[in-house]
Amino acid sequence: MQAASAQDAAKRQGLKPATFLASKMIGVEVRNTAGDSVGKIDDLLVTDGGTLKAVVIDVGGFLGIGSKRIAVEPNAVVLRPGGDRFSAILEMGKDTISAAQAFDPAKAIPAQ
Repeated sequence: MQAASAQDAAKRQGLKPATFLASKMIGVEVRNTAGDSVGKIDDLLVTDGGTLKAVVIDVGGFLGIGSKRIAVEPNAVVLRPGGDRFSAILEMGKDTISAAQAFDPAKAIPAQ
C-alpha cells in the first residue's frame, strides 16, 4: 500500500498532524486497520541530517519468540493521540507484513 494512503486515511478520520517525542513512540502497540495487533514500535531510523527514514516495528511471535523487526516508511504509520501515549495504525496487510524483509541495522546504518 502506498504511503500516501496512510495520510489519506488519517484525513478521512479527521485526524490532525501531531508532534511526538521519540521516547513516547518506543513500545507503542501497532495495530492494522482491522484493529488486530501487529506488533510494537521498536526503534526509529533517523538519517544523519535528522530526517526520520523508517519506523522499526517488532512484528509477529509471542513474547519475543518467532518475531522479526521490519522497517516501514514513516508515512505508513498513522499516529493517534490519546492521553499520555498514543496508538499507531499500520496501513499494511498481514501478507505484506509477513513477506517484509527483516530489518538489518548493519545494512541500514553506514559504518562510522
